[in-house]
Amino acid sequence: MARPTIYKRIKDDPTFPRPVPLSNSTARGAPVGFVLAEVQQWIQSRIEMREGQ
Repeated sequence: MARPTIYKRIKDDPTFPRPVPLSNSTARGAPVGFVLAEVQQWIQSRIEMREGQ
């Protein structure tokens, strides 16, 4: 996903994994990461939604 899409999902989708700050900076564009297990779980839920239709 493109960066703008990720931040739109964070804002609009409560199921989307939350970013983890990688520095003490609160400035826009400060580095963040995501927990791999949370991302994989989110992807799996999207697959299950697709298969359930």
